[in-house]
Amino acid sequence: MKNAVNLTRDIIRLHYDRKLDEIIQYMDENVVWIGPLGSQYVTGVENVREILRIEQGIPFIVTNEHYSLLCEDGQTATVYGHYTVSNMGINHYFFLQDQRCTFIYRKERGGLKVIFMHVSNPADNLLGKNEDFPFAVGKKAYELVNKKIRQNREKPQRVKFKDAARGDHYVNLNSVLYIEAQHRKCQVKCLKRSFEIKEMISDVEKELPENFLRIHRSYIVNMDYVIDCCRYQVNMEGNIQLPIPVKRYAAVFDHLTIYYSRQLSKE
Repeated sequence: MKNAVNLTRDIIRLHYDRKLDEIIQYMDENVVWIGPLGSQYVTGVENVREILRIEQGIPFIVTNEHYSLLCEDGQTATVYGHYTVSNMGINHYFFLQDQRCTFIYRKERGGLKVIFMHVSNPADNLLGKNEDFPFAVGKKAYELVNKKIRQNREKPQRVKFKDAARGDHYVNLNSVLYIEAQHRKCQVKCLKRSFEIKEMISDVEKELPENFLRIHRSYIVNMDYVIDCCRYQVNMEGNIQLPIPVKRYAAVFDHLTIYYSRQLSKE
């Protein structure tokens, strides 16, 4: 028989690996589950199954686990712990959250059965919708992404353009917000200025590093200055909105998500 601490670790991992049937085998028929969402206050194994089924398409990674035995007697065992779950942009979903849990088990002849489980998220570290992100988001995720973006901006990235007025022109790419095509020329929009270059946007695109993304036939954006992506535009620092074609939206969204996820994975 698995002890209660190891079984708790297994259940958490199975849950975030989205192995629902394997989780259910450890549940008592009358299990009570209280989770962090309003809908996650249910009694009975079939109600638990129904709620968990909704989440099966979004797997997570579990790290920083720590579980402890609170108490144990001849009939029950109680375990508490904490861990971090994260998602790196799979299925258009980004998430990084610390969680805490409590599991109570009944000892049966065939092994331990969960009779009560409670999972919660800390509520003192959320950013509201009126801040830099247009939706409520964990402060930890927000700070990690922005730390990586700040580091990217500090790296020297210089490229030579053919300036329309002065010939060769060396530009610090960290200051470039976006580049806009204008017939056979381009307008380079920087934080504090803009200038025209005698190059086609398709040629410019080939010279740019991975933090630049072509979102439209006429626009290349510096992803380090993108605040969010919504139908059908990107919102950038400086209150700038740039369009995304409907047919290109999903690909742009995925590319942005993957880019920010990579910044986190470098931590």
